Amino acid sequence: MDETAENFLNKYIWDLKYGEIENISCADNSGVFFIDSFDHFNNGFCRLLNINEKSAKIFIELTGDISNSQFKKNFIHLTIEEKIKVLFYASKSFFQSKNKVIPNKSVGLCGHNFDKIISCTETGPIVICSQCHYGWLIASNPENKGVTYEKEYFEGEKEGLGYGNYNQPWRVEKSKRLIVQIQSACKFCGISIPNPVNALDIGSGYGFFRKAMSDNEWIHDGLEISKFAAKTSKVLYGFDSFIMPIEKYSTISKKKYDIITLWDVIEHVKNPEKLLENTRKLLADDGIIALRTPNLISMERDILNENYYSFKKEHLHYFSPISISSLLFKNDFVPLFINTHSHIFSGFFGDSLNIFNTELRGADIFLIAKKRTK
Repeated sequence: MDETAENFLNKYIWDLKYGEIENISCADNSGVFFIDSFDHFNNGFCRLLNINEKSAKIFIELTGDISNSQFKKNFIHLTIEEKIKVLFYASKSFFQSKNKVIPNKSVGLCGHNFDKIISCTETGPIVICSQCHYGWLIASNPENKGVTYEKEYFEGEKEGLGYGNYNQPWRVEKSKRLIVQIQSACKFCGISIPNPVNALDIGSGYGFFRKAMSDNEWIHDGLEISKFAAKTSKVLYGFDSFIMPIEKYSTISKKKYDIITLWDVIEHVKNPEKLLENTRKLLADDGIIALRTPNLISMERDILNENYYSFKKEHLHYFSPISISSLLFKNDFVPLFINTHSHIFSGFFGDSLNIFNTELRGADIFLIAKKRTK
């Protein structure tokens, strides 16, 4: 083999417009093995992994190297599980390992002690009860008062905390898709949605989901503990919010809601059972709750391991489809519909991502539940 051919075999070709749509792609001599929309590459892949475009390209090329060295073939020709292994090795090589801190014994919501330590934030170690597929954060400092959900959380640049830049146009589009998810899940379960809907968004933030509800002609309230987020919601959309914890609101509200949403909320609270108890008080007898939370048994966690992007200091609890369903039933809710969704590694898997969703191994759990009749 001459030198030119040998260099070509080791060269990755990047294309910023592969096909008709504006995409970013990476190929070797065997073909394209990574292709993603330019928007998702930046706002999904890079954002969630907390890396810049240059570092993202290094990670992708590393994946190509490992695939060729370990399996002697291009990434696109690997099986699903082989792809997961390659991405796991790439992640392990690319990201720095975190120091594991051995914590004292701790019993989780499930009533069991942990049997595995999986990560360590600056706040403390994250542990798992493998029997229940449930994880939790053990605060290493008993005096730690937790996270303050104000401007730094939504707009700050502190690594491992909050959103960085929360006010993004794609969040409105994401909220519109959540409306469709609720409607589709209710239709699948034979649940009639009232017209008009009277809804409560718990942890309403900047009001993106409330904007989607307004566009869908739903009547809605927002409950928020952050004065900064509530003020921003007022500026962006003119929405007034109830600024108080749910424990207080559930005692003073005269309303009963048809739909209560908890988007990325339950993992943040110290006592999820108390959250569900107060949510139940606010829910109409024939109403439903819609909930989303990170999935502890996701394909993304398998790949990223201790560097899983949902392992944050503000996340106190980690659920699987099994453990969140068990928690709901224990607290007088009946799960009616549950699925999961992945997107971060779409550039590597393409349509094959649907396999993880059907196996409930997607990154985010989505479910609806109703009150359980005692």
